This record gives sequence, structure tokens and C-alpha cells, in this order.
Amino acid sequence: MSDIVGKHRTKLFDGNVMVFGCDFRQILPVINGAGRAEIVLASLNSSYLWEYCKVLKLTNNMQLLAGDLTTEEALELEQFSNWILKVSKGKIAEPNDGEADIEIPPVFLITDADNHLEAISKAIYGDFASLQQNKETQFFQERAILCPINEDVNIINEYMLHMLDGEENIYISANSIDPSDTNSVNYEALGPDLLNTINISGLPNHSLRLKLYVAISRVTSKKGLKILALGKDGKPQKKTMNVVFKNNFNNLGENN
Repeated sequence: MSDIVGKHRTKLFDGNVMVFGCDFRQILPVINGAGRAEIVLASLNSSYLWEYCKVLKLTNNMQLLAGDLTTEEALELEQFSNWILKVSKGKIAEPNDGEADIEIPPVFLITDADNHLEAISKAIYGDFASLQQNKETQFFQERAILCPINEDVNIINEYMLHMLDGEENIYISANSIDPSDTNSVNYEALGPDLLNTINISGLPNHSLRLKLYVAISRVTSKKGLKILALGKDGKPQKKTMNVVFKNNFNNLGENN
């Protein structure tokens, strides 16, 4: 902003109204190797700018206002929304310091799973025959399998691509050392073979496999939510650890 209006201006944002949109119950600032305190301090409401902010809240669940919902459907949606909100605020299994074992409602659980990949695939996309026959784009747009770590994502992707019918396209990245990095460009150990094996967060895999009709979307309703929680023994669990940085809700006003 100072580059646009000039560094000699003293008013915050030169007196212009700035609109920030965020949900403090969603993804926190990403700081490599940081702990809870560092992450909370990096949030907007810990900034010196926060005292100049006026908090406006969205309070109406627009889905409940849809005219095509029956009374039973509206009640079910409200209960589901309230449960999600309590989980995101750390309001379940209180009192707690932001970490608590919470019990997942049975309606969401996948418990009878000998083959975990097959169980989660069947719960979200149906059995093998249905998956092979379904060619509707919207069917795949309305469904997704979310995983906590990249390794699980890759395993699920490989399994689902094997299950889906259709021609497969493979796209390969072209990796090389930046020529301006004179200290590394001639280092033979840093060749393409090594670079192609790097698999870290924020960097696409070397090989991207795609098939027709493959798409993802966020889960938005109770009917679309199924949870497979595995314990250290690899068996399905009815509880899971819920971690919420409650300090991040400071300065948001009442009933944040």
C-alpha cells in the first residue's frame, strides 16, 4: 500500500476501508516448525492491526433458509451444523485445553472394515460395479475423500484410479537445478533422478495420473460425511483426538 500512496502517508491504509474475510476455526497460519504460541501470534487477531478492525459476523445458516427443505430435513441439517461448529470450537468433551478425545456419532462412522481402502471407497462412491458404470460428472464433483497426510492421499489416489474405468493420462514434471545456483548446478548427486523422488507438502508429485471424470469437492452435508478413524493397532475407532487452538479465538467478541 505504501508503494501506491507513498511512504509519507501516516494513516493506516491511507484511510481506506480494507475488508478481511476469514474464519478463525479454519486453517491456521502455516509456519514451518512452529508451536502453538508462534502460530497463534501469527494470526490476524494477534496483529497490531487488530485494534483498528471492526468484527462483523455471519450468523444465519443460509442452507436452513432453502425453501425446498422439509421440517425434518431442516432440523437434521441444523443439528449437523451445530455439531460441526462445536467440534471446530473445541466445545465437545469440555473442559479441555484445546485437545480432547471426542466420540464420533455412529451415523458417520465406518467400523466394519477389514479392507480400509475398499470400505472408504464403497461408503463414498458405492460398490465397484456402480463406480465403473457411473459417468456423471456431478457424481464425482459432489464427493471427495480427505486424508490427514500426503502419504495417505497418494495411497487413496492410486487405489481410486485403479478402480475407475477410462483411459489414463500420465503427466511427468521436468526437474532441474536452477542454472543461477552455481554451487549446485554441477553437483551430479542432484540430478533429475533424485529431484523426481522429492515428495513434500506444497510441491506436486513428479508423476500426475489422471482419468476422465475424476474431480474433487468439499463435503457440504451430513449425507456426504463418512469417517474412518484408525487407531495405532490399525483398527477402526469410535473416538479421535480433536485439536483446537482456542487462543486463536481471542478478541473476536462474545460467542465466537
